[in-house]
Amino acid sequence: MRFTDEVLATRTATPHKTLRWFAIKTHSRAEQKAVDWLEGRGIECYVAMKFIKEQKRITKRPAVAGLVFVRTTAEQLFEEQRRYGADKMFIYFERPTNHPQEISDSQMIPFILLTATSNESLEYIDSEVVEAKSGDMVRVTDGPFRGAVGKVIRIKGDRRLVVNIEGVTAVVTHHLPSSMIEKIEE
Repeated sequence: MRFTDEVLATRTATPHKTLRWFAIKTHSRAEQKAVDWLEGRGIECYVAMKFIKEQKRITKRPAVAGLVFVRTTAEQLFEEQRRYGADKMFIYFERPTNHPQEISDSQMIPFILLTATSNESLEYIDSEVVEAKSGDMVRVTDGPFRGAVGKVIRIKGDRRLVVNIEGVTAVVTHHLPSSMIEKIEE
């Protein structure tokens, strides 16, 4: 699903009271099949995509193999997992509570903003790597990532923006000039 600026603006202005984002894992290269099935059942889905050069052509693939984000209720998520097959759809759980891990709109919207661009300068990393780093919260004011909010970290001397979906994944931009960011309060 392609998210437009209008859709994202609506989401930030009026978050839904009962629907939440959740992360599910499918078998590698079965993401689209799961998305088609879930969207056919009326569930909103999002898969971060990247472009890869393969033998003189460019193909579009999921940025993180098997990772699909769904916007639904926890009850419906369990029901769809039962119908689709628990061996084909795995739900991310919070470790201490063993409840499905809810992802807030404040985490998901910047992630979608950042990953919806067809920019090759994104790098996907394990979210555990990000938790060890600290930095200022910033908003990107210019360029292809304008509007994205995340933390600034330094990797190999470059300032980069990290948008983290805690316990699931994180996306990191390449170099981010100071002129393109503004510091914000958390």
